[in-house]
Amino acid sequence: MPNVTRSHAAVRKALEQYNATLEANAAELPQLDGTRTSIQNVLQTLRESSVEQDFFRAQKQQATKRQEAAVDEGRKLISYVKVVLRQHYGSRSEKLAEFGVQPFRGRARTAVAEVKPRNPGATVAPEVQEPKAEEREG
Repeated sequence: MPNVTRSHAAVRKALEQYNATLEANAAELPQLDGTRTSIQNVLQTLRESSVEQDFFRAQKQQATKRQEAAVDEGRKLISYVKVVLRQHYGSRSEKLAEFGVQPFRGRARTAVAEVKPRNPGATVAPEVQEPKAEEREG
């Protein structure tokens, strides 16, 4: 017989094997009839609980879908409320902070750095003007 381990599947498989072997040898081992009946009861309980687990797993998946839909709807409502509050109070109003909405306070101004030429030693070539159309002809 197989060595019984801790996993549920291994215990169930071992119980099924013992049940089949005890049933086949029931005439030789009448003292184990009560034990065989107990094994059958345990196997029946395992089958029923497995069906029950599948049922609850399906219910859990459905509940998760409902929960995700509710969270999605909640996000949309939060966005809507924020937009309405900004329209009502204005995007710069400090009253928005009461609702957990950050008011627009402008960007922090950074000091404008002087533009330095990339090559300080380079000279700029003088612009060459093209002759006008009148001068090209003659």
